[in-house]
Amino acid sequence: MEKEQQRECLDNIESNINMLKSYLEENMDLKENAPDVPATGMAVLQQQFRLVQAIEEWIRALKEELL
Repeated sequence: MEKEQQRECLDNIESNINMLKSYLEENMDLKENAPDVPATGMAVLQQQFRLVQAIEEWIRALKEELL
């Protein structure tokens, strides 16, 4: 894959991850103190958020490689 195509692909992934992160942040804020949300549900949201953070770090590392 050409460098420019790699960059575009990475930008697309980054955009989708940013949307997912925003959604997860909003969802966690809404459900954080809700009594009807089980602890396991919150744990899953927190795990998903940590995964998004790891993917963001991976994207940063790849962008440095592409420069």
